[in-house]
Amino acid sequence: MILPIDLTIMKTQHLRIELRHGILENDLTAIQEVDSTVSWVRPTFMMFGRQVQRRCETATFGQYRYRGGPSPADKWPAIITEIGAAVAERIGKPCPPDIGVANRYLSGQDALGWHTDAEASMGPNPTVATLSLGAERNIDLRVDGHGIRVPLASNSLLIFEGDLARVPHRIPPTNDAGKRISLSFRWKGESK
Repeated sequence: MILPIDLTIMKTQHLRIELRHGILENDLTAIQEVDSTVSWVRPTFMMFGRQVQRRCETATFGQYRYRGGPSPADKWPAIITEIGAAVAERIGKPCPPDIGVANRYLSGQDALGWHTDAEASMGPNPTVATLSLGAERNIDLRVDGHGIRVPLASNSLLIFEGDLARVPHRIPPTNDAGKRISLSFRWKGESK
């Protein structure tokens, strides 16, 4: 069972999750510029012995490649660099993100299945900050055995810090959503 909640900050023994609003001065301009600047792909990958196409378009920036994902861009587009710097400033990071992942959902039927953002290359206790632009979508989280649904409005920022393997999450399909772009910025973690 997944319960809808109004999340501001949630802390557990191994993890901190926070939702903030009003991150960019003009999110409508940002979504248009990101949409037209990024080279989007819809990758395929093997799942249960068969080739499957991802249900949203994506692009990666920095030294990161997930299973079946696109090769990272050599150079970050200026708008992604600018937004990444703004996000770093808003969450108190002294340096730009190490990695960027952009996802574009063209309709409510574009979705992302259950996964975690735990990657060995990110080290222990990384930070992931995901900026949502465009249509509001829900994110479903599993935290300490509980299912939680959080609405992500345009210009909201969802921040995960800590043991990311403990937070499976997804963007479920819906019948009534327009275009949404998410920009996930990742900072490598350090041992505590």
